[in-house]
Amino acid sequence: MAGGFVKLPKNKGFDFSPRYYNEQKEAMEERYERIKAEIEEEKKLKEDPDYEHRLRGQMRGLLRERQRGNRRSTLRLLIILLALLALCYYFFIKGLL
Repeated sequence: MAGGFVKLPKNKGFDFSPRYYNEQKEAMEERYERIKAEIEEEKKLKEDPDYEHRLRGQMRGLLRERQRGNRRSTLRLLIILLALLALCYYFFIKGLL
């Protein structure tokens, strides 16, 4: 009879289904979407009549920039070489006299 006056609540259950997270799959899907968007953008650009002309201009600009960089590095190397030769001349030729 004592159980009839005080009714204890039943434990509440919950429905939990664990999820599996695959980081590599997520990264792959993200790359896939990004590449797909880039391809669609390229298709739109190729439909543009001035696309080829602009592409050639960009390539010329990159080539000129690379050549400028090569000239700078060559000039820098020449200056360093001349400075080393001057130091060697000073120490070996002037130092011996």
